[in-house]
Amino acid sequence: MAHHIVIIGGGPGGSGAAFEAAQRGARVTLIERDQVGGTCLNRGCIPTKTMLRSAVALDAIEHADQIALSVPREATLDLDKLRQRKEDVVAELRSQLEAQLKRAHVELIRGEATIDTDGAIQVTDTDGENARIDPDALIIATGSEPFELPIIDHSLSRVWTSDDALELSEIPDKLIILGGGVIGVELASAFAAFGSKVTIVELADHILPSVEARIVRTLAASLKAAGIEILAKTSVTDVEQEGDRIKATLSDGTELEADILLSAIGRATVLPDGLDPQVHLNYPVKIIGDAAGGIMLAHFAEAQGECCARHLIEVLDGKQATHPAHRETSSDEGLSTQASSCTGIDASQIPACIYTHPEIATIGLSGQEAKESGHEIASGIAKFSANGKALAEGDAIGFVSIIADRKTGKLLGAQIIGPHAVELIATIGVALAADMTVEQLVETVFAHPTVSETIKIAARLALSSCDS
Repeated sequence: MAHHIVIIGGGPGGSGAAFEAAQRGARVTLIERDQVGGTCLNRGCIPTKTMLRSAVALDAIEHADQIALSVPREATLDLDKLRQRKEDVVAELRSQLEAQLKRAHVELIRGEATIDTDGAIQVTDTDGENARIDPDALIIATGSEPFELPIIDHSLSRVWTSDDALELSEIPDKLIILGGGVIGVELASAFAAFGSKVTIVELADHILPSVEARIVRTLAASLKAAGIEILAKTSVTDVEQEGDRIKATLSDGTELEADILLSAIGRATVLPDGLDPQVHLNYPVKIIGDAAGGIMLAHFAEAQGECCARHLIEVLDGKQATHPAHRETSSDEGLSTQASSCTGIDASQIPACIYTHPEIATIGLSGQEAKESGHEIASGIAKFSANGKALAEGDAIGFVSIIADRKTGKLLGAQIIGPHAVELIATIGVALAADMTVEQLVETVFAHPTVSETIKIAARLALSSCDS
């Protein structure tokens, strides 16, 4: 009889696990209380990128004179059409995902899942009907939600989270964005292009605190050129709403007034009801994706889901004693010990992408991280301003930075800011997965003219600093 794997959460992690388990012959039940696709498809990646496509087009029209075009009239945003386009894109992708799950013979149950003390999964579907499921293994992929600061009253109508921003109910004249991380800078880019006067308030020394300083300086200059004000080393101490206006008091005593305050300070994990730390289950349990905390990226969750599904089936088949991330637990140990996140993925080979203008993408080790790991590094930086296609397209801000081990020439990582960065990073990802050296990267033939040639130039400069 086929193993029965139950997955709670139908986002990228849960869907990835479902497809992998079904392909390997398991009986798969996927429980989703809302819409398949999770935050990424419905309230995150896809809606944001749909917004940013319109923002990039508006910016291109505004600067059309730079590529010898005279635009007869100013372009304006049709908010209703943008909202409809966003909803159409999301609906189309969601429909395709549901069809793929059906073709894979994944049982999709729409409802709320809870875990009983005996390990049974109780599901209340959208019609109020209850069902009990007894799995052979459980994968928890319940995702995350916007984190809410206790000092801010999120019931105020003029306080938004990223979920509210993506509803596209209005384009505020003045917008305060609390948090200069990935979510904050992406939404700042979009709303500034749509005409909002945007102020970013960031507690750290600069926006994107986890990103290398050289990249941050390049992006900050572009954001400021777009009219976005950045207030670093600053926090919000109080928020009040007066009518349709919001007033934020900052840590230095400054008071800012705006139409909307958008809180974009991160996300918090979501776990299913009944996940009692004192409960011990008699089957393997894995937590993946945003629900596990750590790296909150859709493609990382998907990779984790696929990895966990493979390993769980091996465990159930008796081909290995336990999942690599799962150890045996005694009867008096609870679910918090038993349920472990999937650790079978090399996080250093997971790309991170930021869809601002210019785009940012990183993978592997930064120069500082490589030094801290004991490497003597060789680095090469190539600017897009020397690239033919980037100059021809009028989009030549930024650079490619390649990091290698000085002694062996082994590729360690890359940071890219500039045109098509989020697409270019895949080249570095393949090279890292293949354990390539920068010399091998230099020997690779890149098409001309392409912006990808900048990778080869950066690799050549890194190679010139290597000992081998």
